[in-house]
Order: sequence, then C-alpha cells, then structure tokens
Amino acid sequence: MTHAKFVTLCLGLLIYSTPVLAGDQTVNAMPYGVCGHVLHANSETRARHFDAMQLAGIKYVRSGIYGDSKRELRYADTLIDDLERRGMKLLMILLGNEHCTTPPKDLVGWSNSVDRIVRRYGDRVPVFEVWNEANLNGFFRGANPVTYAKVLDVAYKAGKAAQDAHEAIRPSIVSLDPEKVRKDLTIEQYRLYRLIWGRFM
Repeated sequence: MTHAKFVTLCLGLLIYSTPVLAGDQTVNAMPYGVCGHVLHANSETRARHFDAMQLAGIKYVRSGIYGDSKRELRYADTLIDDLERRGMKLLMILLGNEHCTTPPKDLVGWSNSVDRIVRRYGDRVPVFEVWNEANLNGFFRGANPVTYAKVLDVAYKAGKAAQDAHEAIRPSIVSLDPEKVRKDLTIEQYRLYRLIWGRFM
C-alpha cells in the first residue's frame, strides 16, 4: 500500500467515525492530530490531504523539517501557511539534516539550526519535537540514549535562548527515564534532561 493510499485510508476511517450533523452544521471539530509527513509533497497532493484533514476536524499535523537550509525553510513556510489557512497547526519535528537517521555530529551547528528555526516559527508552532523516534535505530542511527540526551540538551538550550520556549521543547522518547541515563551525563545535562522530561510527563 502506498503512503498516499494509507493516509487516505486513515483519513477515511476517521471521517467515517466522526459524527456529521444535519443542516448547515459541519463535522464536529476534534482537537486531534495526525502524523502527516507531507512537507515535500507537491502542492496539489498536500492541498488534497489538508482538505481531507480539515473536513475530519483535524487540528494538528506532525511533520519534520530537515535542518534550516533555504529550501527547507521555504517548504516549512508553505506548509505552515497552508495549515493556518485551514485552521490547523504544525507540530514540528526537528530532524537536523536531510539524513534524518544520522544524529548531528556538529552540536554547534545543530544548536544554530535549532535557534534559527525556533526564532522563525516560535510564534506559529506550538511544539517542537526533538527528533523522531530516537529510540529506534532506523530513525536515529545507533539509538544511543546518551547521544540523544546530548542532542536534546543542545536543542533545549538553543530553543530557550531563541524564545522563552522551554515548554515547547519535548523529548521524543518519553520512556527514557532520566535515571536510565544519569550515569552517562554530566550533572548539568542530567538536571536539564530531568527538567524537560519531568515537565512533559
């Protein structure tokens, strides 16, 4: 089954299970979201998917951005504009670069990228997720909790500096209890990770 058919099937099931009211009323608005990696879909496909999501009452779309290149920011600008016109919001996944399975080795570059993205979208994106399923090797090569904690630490500090947005920086692996990685972190990294994780939980 292709990605487009799968998304259409999921949206169809959601629309089917949503009560539709008679008369001039529309589908009940639901505060639900979908994971719709449609950032790089062509504008026609994206519009078709977003229209179906809007009809279903979807309010949030989770999708990733691969760094802060001019091309990626143009895609994100268009995506956010398209969603906002339909009364929806983007929940942005910060993935670092086009090789989203490779954790950033240049943490200064990663920090600068997060800073630029949060400054640009902080007032339009309610939540920035740091990486996608960083506990799975297919999404975060090595699936190393210590490396992920460092990537999250850098993103948190950059996001906070860019905007008083610490509430918007969330861990991607909620099952990664701070105590599991404490021995591998500095005391400052541990305290910060515990703060981020604790606020989210």
